[in-house]
Amino acid sequence: MAKKFMIGEVAEKTGVTTRTLRYYEELELIKPEDQNERGFRVYSVHAIARLQFIKQLKMLDFSLEEIQKIIKKIDSVKTGAELSGIMKPVLDRQKNKTCQKISCYEQMKEDITKYFEQINTKK
Repeated sequence: MAKKFMIGEVAEKTGVTTRTLRYYEELELIKPEDQNERGFRVYSVHAIARLQFIKQLKMLDFSLEEIQKIIKKIDSVKTGAELSGIMKPVLDRQKNKTCQKISCYEQMKEDITKYFEQINTKK
């Protein structure tokens, strides 16, 4: 029989709060495997892996809405090739958005440097 985890154990293993876990359930990003005899949620190793994947997507600056769409698509695939077909364009778009942000940040850095130079010359 596969190991089952209580909500607190999942939170501890993934670094996500129990409140966040419940919220992710509402968004249908994860779901408990079952309930134990006392009615508490129990999760599988799959749920822990799913949470780690969600955390990775969040680190890549995906919104929860985008993550929902990705998860729904992933849940519908049957092969690795289908998964690649879904994830490649998603990651390409995110990479392009990140490059645009980097460009904006570089411009901001230049602007701040110019402001510092202007301030220093007025002394």
